[in-house]
Amino acid sequence: MTDAVALTRSQLVEEPLGGRTWRGALTNLGDRLYTGLTVEIRFVDGDGRAAGGLSGRAERLAPGSGLELQSRLRAGAAGLRVGTLRWAAADGERGEIELWEV
Repeated sequence: MTDAVALTRSQLVEEPLGGRTWRGALTNLGDRLYTGLTVEIRFVDGDGRAAGGLSGRAERLAPGSGLELQSRLRAGAAGLRVGTLRWAAADGERGEIELWEV
């Protein structure tokens, strides 16, 4: 599964008034349909401590399609981790991955 669904975009946008927004996408690079996909992204500071996060969900993630994600960042956010990625496949396979560092 982790070979089939990948973080294909991770972009930091600096805003004119000093704020920052993170934009990313998880894309199904495989040839299977995934359903009930959920992801938790955790932003961390330079010391690895929690500095915010977001959750995303896709009822269906067909081959070639993606789940767009976006979040304003707190001051001090310096990195991100995919905290949890859960999925099901049409053949009944289910899975979960914890803490995938980017």
